[in-house]
Amino acid sequence: MSRRVFTSAVLLLFVVMCCGIGVAATEKNNVRTTLFTKGDLLNDTENANLSQAFDSFRAPSLVEAKGVVVAIVEAHYKNTTDVHYVGLAAKSMKSDGGAWTNGTAIVFDHYDANISRLLSPTSIVDGGDIRVLVGGYGTSGAPLTDLADGYWKPRMAGGWISNGSDGQLEFKWSPVLSTSGITYDFWGYGSTDPKSFKQFLGGGGAGIQLDDGSYVLPTQALNKDKKRFSLVILARKTTYGWRTSNDMSDDDCIQPAVLEWKDKSLLMMTSCGDGSRRVYWSSGMGTWWTEEYDTLSRVWGNSRTRKGHGVQGGFVSATIGGQKVILVSQPVYSGEAGKEAGRLHLWLTDLQRIYDFGPISAGNENVAASTLLYAADKTPSSKEPKDVKGKL
Repeated sequence: MSRRVFTSAVLLLFVVMCCGIGVAATEKNNVRTTLFTKGDLLNDTENANLSQAFDSFRAPSLVEAKGVVVAIVEAHYKNTTDVHYVGLAAKSMKSDGGAWTNGTAIVFDHYDANISRLLSPTSIVDGGDIRVLVGGYGTSGAPLTDLADGYWKPRMAGGWISNGSDGQLEFKWSPVLSTSGITYDFWGYGSTDPKSFKQFLGGGGAGIQLDDGSYVLPTQALNKDKKRFSLVILARKTTYGWRTSNDMSDDDCIQPAVLEWKDKSLLMMTSCGDGSRRVYWSSGMGTWWTEEYDTLSRVWGNSRTRKGHGVQGGFVSATIGGQKVILVSQPVYSGEAGKEAGRLHLWLTDLQRIYDFGPISAGNENVAASTLLYAADKTPSSKEPKDVKGKL
């Protein structure tokens, strides 16, 4: 597990995306480019006359389709009556480098007037199409809690890779039916799935596609007993054939990320209320989950004092030098109590050893959520700092 092999094989392209500030860098020239920043004005995909300036960007998701890297984020703003709205924004770039697009947005859900917030985008790729599972929420209430206004619906946003005005491939949200509902027989009262959730939404980041063409989506849910947990959705296709895994994580472990490991097994990293990052293993597509006590589970904490759930992290598998490994991005916290700052680090492990490659964010960035993408010989990363002076 040589560092030399890792840097030459993987860090050909490094993309980071932040809440209010985003950075893209290549190993060749170390160029850093802002992706999203406070005040960005983006056009709505369904209404050519609607442009919205956004206050902040959160919950990054990063995927590649047809050689195009796509960054998708929550886009936060307040409307004219000071109501908090959350739409979706996206920008794309050819995966071999180059300029990012100006971006486009789904400013609000055009098909459900009760939805004010589209939260926790979790993306999956089907050829040139990209589908994004989001939680559709009303104006108030935190996800996975009893809501004051009582409104929640699972939603799916969609777009695809096509030629832009310059003839180059880029991502575009669908100009018609940019959001839609989830198959009702999966989650509604007539569901054939054995579980019944009060709410569920994606874990953030991206799902994975297996060799047989099916998908696994990291999912977090609230049950009738008001307990929160993580599990996965198993889908034959992006729009049908969905079911949940039979087993789930321990209570109060949320924000899952999932990857395919050796012998078609799954690994799921979760963020738990006791301050730990717990990792679960399953050889049966979630028929049962076993905590990986001897390897990765509880190695990372969610804060300097190991309290609370912390933030979304990156968790992907990669084949480097013929060896299958796992890449993990998590912030390392420093500073006095109440003034801790998190600097994003990158780790590599083969489940035998763990190697810290050190910080991959700038020293002045207090990093929050992050996500990773490994595709071909490229490893983009997307991250979100909590507070950067002048850039939110």
